[in-house]
Amino acid sequence: MSALNAQLIDAVESGREDDVKRLIDAGASPDLRKVVTMRAKVDTGRGWLLGAELKEDTAACESALAIAILHGIAPVVRVLLEMGAKVDSEVEWKIANGWIGDRAWTASEWDQERWF
Repeated sequence: MSALNAQLIDAVESGREDDVKRLIDAGASPDLRKVVTMRAKVDTGRGWLLGAELKEDTAACESALAIAILHGIAPVVRVLLEMGAKVDSEVEWKIANGWIGDRAWTASEWDQERWF
């Protein structure tokens, strides 16, 4: 994700409507989706010494418009709409599964349960 787009998500989540407009004017996309990266230790089943590897998965999640609506930030919703955000985009929620805690994930958990 570009620096402008990362700043746009931050501005949307913080309710800074002037920054939202400025960042879109500077080239950030009003249809941007928040990108979330999840990292975890996953058990490989190869014993104590080689038994885990670090895995990472990145997903495009909710749109800037959906974030503003969810948080009830009407001024940011207005700016996004005025700046051309699509209202008919599919809503896709992905939430990283954090219930595993500090232990290593099993391979099956990582493959099937890392996102809600």
